[in-house]
Amino acid sequence: FPAAERYNLMPHLDRWVIEAVLKQMAAWQTAGRPLPFSHLAVNLSGASLDDGDLAAFLREKLAEYRVDPHRLCIEITESCAVANPERAKEFIAMVRGLGAALSLDDFGSGLSSFGYLKRFQVDYLKIDGQFVLNLERDKADRSVVEAMVSLARAHELASIAEFVATPALRQMVADLGVDYAQGYAIHQPSPLAQA
Repeated sequence: FPAAERYNLMPHLDRWVIEAVLKQMAAWQTAGRPLPFSHLAVNLSGASLDDGDLAAFLREKLAEYRVDPHRLCIEITESCAVANPERAKEFIAMVRGLGAALSLDDFGSGLSSFGYLKRFQVDYLKIDGQFVLNLERDKADRSVVEAMVSLARAHELASIAEFVATPALRQMVADLGVDYAQGYAIHQPSPLAQA
C-alpha cells in the first residue's frame, strides 16, 4: 500500500472495502444464509481517521445494504490512534454512535499502549503478532501476552491474538485466557464470499 498512501488513496480504498463487505453481508442475508461470524472486522488506515465524511458514508451504506451495524467491527491500529489521540477519540465515538464495534489493532506495538487504552473506548484489544509468534519458546512473550489479557479484562474488553498459525499455538493462547484468535490455525485467507 505504499503507493496508495503516497497518493492519498487509502481513504478511497477503505471506503471500497467497507462497501464490498456490507454488500457481501447483504447478499448473504438476501440468500437466507446465516452469517458465518458474529461480526466482520474491517481494518482502516490512519488516513481514514481524518476523513470527516466517513461517518456519513458509513451511515449511508449501512442503510443502503440494510446491515445491522452491530455485525461490523472497525479496526484501527494503536500507532494511528496514538499519533492523533483526540481525532481517534472522535472517530471512536462516531463509530460507536453508529452501533459498530471497535478494535484497537496491533496492541503493544506502540510506546504508550497502557496510558492510551484508558482513553479509547474500544471493544477489543488485538494483541500484536510479534508477541504471539514465538509464544511457545519465549517466556518473556508469554508474560507480555498474559499481562495484555489481564489488562483487557480489567477494562472489560475482549482480547484477540494475531498470528495464531498452529494448533499448538491456538491451544496456548486459549490457555493464557485470550478470548479470540486470528491466523492460519483458525482459517486460511480466502475471498469473503467463500467464508
